[in-house]
Amino acid sequence: MPRATTVFLVKEWKVNGQSITDNTKYKVTEILSNGKKVGERLTVAALTEKLDVEVAFSSDSHTITFSSGEGGKLTAALKDGGAVTTGQKIAEGAM
Repeated sequence: MPRATTVFLVKEWKVNGQSITDNTKYKVTEILSNGKKVGERLTVAALTEKLDVEVAFSSDSHTITFSSGEGGKLTAALKDGGAVTTGQKIAEGAM
């Protein structure tokens, strides 16, 4: 079974304690690999002062859906042994 990799999404960028949303001095661009987003890059228009860059992350999650044919049985469990039910959201890397 392939090993799960935890994926973290950038929730917010801050420079010197301020959100950079709608600030033309900073530009965030996606980093792509084979057409899939694998990260983000912060570009500064002109470096004229000391910058403290803060990035808040959240982990990705996926919804697990079970189905089986007649007489079939499916079971799943998290790494910690917790049960998984159909329709449940599972954090990336938890299985």
